[in-house]
Amino acid sequence: MNKSSWALAVICACTLPCLSTAEAAETLKLITGDFTPLVGEKLPEGGPLAEIVKRAFAEAGYQSTLEFLPWKRGYASTKIVRYDATFPYAKTPEREAEFLYSDLLYAADRRVYTTGEWRANVDDLQSFKGKMYCLPLGYGAVKELNPLLEAKEVQVSTPPDLSNCAKMVAVGRADFLIASPDIVESVLDAVGLHGRLKPSDKSFGRSEYYVIVSKTHVRAKELIAAFNKGIAALKARGEVAKIVKRGMK
Repeated sequence: MNKSSWALAVICACTLPCLSTAEAAETLKLITGDFTPLVGEKLPEGGPLAEIVKRAFAEAGYQSTLEFLPWKRGYASTKIVRYDATFPYAKTPEREAEFLYSDLLYAADRRVYTTGEWRANVDDLQSFKGKMYCLPLGYGAVKELNPLLEAKEVQVSTPPDLSNCAKMVAVGRADFLIASPDIVESVLDAVGLHGRLKPSDKSFGRSEYYVIVSKTHVRAKELIAAFNKGIAALKARGEVAKIVKRGMK
């Protein structure tokens, strides 16, 4: 082996492991919004879902930073790859056209919340006809209501957040909102409306949330695979359930 070949071999041998380490230590930029008690800037660790997402990526060798923005801005910024990933998002056809979805991050049964003067019959969609559905800006409508929404038999109001929805339903400016009890009860407590809205007797579908990465991200599939690997390891050790239980107290 001549001196040039020997030097090249040494450089390759020293460089390749370093590249691998650098790639593994890459810092991802994550973005989310306020969805108390699941995620929130004022919550410990950013909330249980934020802790799970960061730890899942760490399991796969990625460090991460987390920022909070209004949902619409965070979504749009992730779409154009200013951020590597965002969460927690439910599936909609529009989103699935633009983003890759991870394996399931979190799921919970939903209830229909009203003042109690009118109670939704979740077994009969016709009971929702002519009512005003409060759907915060950036949230996806529940698929169970799609037939009525497409026929414009249910009106939709889109205030900035779920807190505003709770207030609107409480004063009669909207008839109902739909969300999981853990989310709604936290919001009602925060805005001084504890006990003012009543949940439906039965669940109305299930909310399922995921991490999403823009399809225009050059490593979208790689990042989704890394998260899936990480959260699978956390679930196998029972850590996801522990984080959620601790964070929802």
